[in-house]
Amino acid sequence: MASCALRACVTPHGIIAGTHHFVDLWARDSLFAVWGALEIGEYGTVRATIDAFLHTQRSDGLIAYRLLRARVSPLRYFGVISYYKEPIANFRSYQSGGLVLDGGLLTVIAVAQYVRTTNDIQYIKNRYNSLFQAITWYVARFKDDVLSEWYLCEWMDAVYKRGNILYTNVLYAKALHDMSYLAQKVGKKRDVHIFEEKANVIEKKLNSLFWNGTYYIDWISHSRKKHIFFNTHANMLAVHFGIATHVQAESICIYALHKCVVDFTLESSTPRYPWWRIPLYNHMAGIGDYHNGLRWLQPGIQYALALYTLGKVRSAQRMLGAIAEHINNYDGVYEVYEKSGRPVQRLFYKAEEPFAWSAGLFLYATAVIFKRKLF
Repeated sequence: MASCALRACVTPHGIIAGTHHFVDLWARDSLFAVWGALEIGEYGTVRATIDAFLHTQRSDGLIAYRLLRARVSPLRYFGVISYYKEPIANFRSYQSGGLVLDGGLLTVIAVAQYVRTTNDIQYIKNRYNSLFQAITWYVARFKDDVLSEWYLCEWMDAVYKRGNILYTNVLYAKALHDMSYLAQKVGKKRDVHIFEEKANVIEKKLNSLFWNGTYYIDWISHSRKKHIFFNTHANMLAVHFGIATHVQAESICIYALHKCVVDFTLESSTPRYPWWRIPLYNHMAGIGDYHNGLRWLQPGIQYALALYTLGKVRSAQRMLGAIAEHINNYDGVYEVYEKSGRPVQRLFYKAEEPFAWSAGLFLYATAVIFKRKLF
């Protein structure tokens, strides 16, 4: 079912986020979905998806967070889609105007995962300069510091956060490690050292700034105020990507088990964000809980992968099994769910289905945790 959901999101431009209102290529949706596409042998689709982002790269190296295939309009959510002839690269949030930073990071990470799976060295050689330019955009802009961003520019783009955000900086550390790996694959010895050293610097700062002794905190404001919400998705990414040490990973997973709701998935954050951190238009549309109480499959899948990383194979299999059962119960992979488990279907908003990000991650996790070849 997940493979059908993912394949339904394949277009000539690559993997789109969904087939109803999220018909664009979002870097975080499309490039996480790539992990699952690799497990079902969709190598051409993976290359097309990555290349779509590389082909629209800015001259200074920044890669878009979204390739817009259709006009942004409320009518989208009622099934009226007005497509462009060609996708338009978006670099700034349409909500806040801030630069969105995860596009280039996820592109590097996706290429590294593609190469680990296929060992297609020629593919990297042909694109190495573009990837180098993509990752050095961050290094040139932020030097040896962690990344800083504007409101509504990370995955939780329905919560007002500004400053150093955990999710984006976990991706940054991972992307630097992966760029070092790609450099090694093409024999760029100097770059191997440079990027690995940079990754270690960022990891050290990330641990110094974000680790509170139990888990990584959600974000740090420009005023240096620390916001200690437990963002489960970002924490589980830190475990899965090897950013957290074994001791830290154990602490994160234990905290999640004792402090979060864990049923058909893992709740995405705790405690709840105050109402004023949610955009007014979300409240008006009746989805003020979009990133503040509704349930997503990605944190649960990453939790299963984190448990597997810790060697807790049976626990990981149980978590992923619960997610699989939920997918089967509702006959599809949906974007977001009510606390009750039902896919969201409200007056002004209906959950996207199929949803490529969750479908792809689920396929990847199934292949890893159950050691299954899916094609």
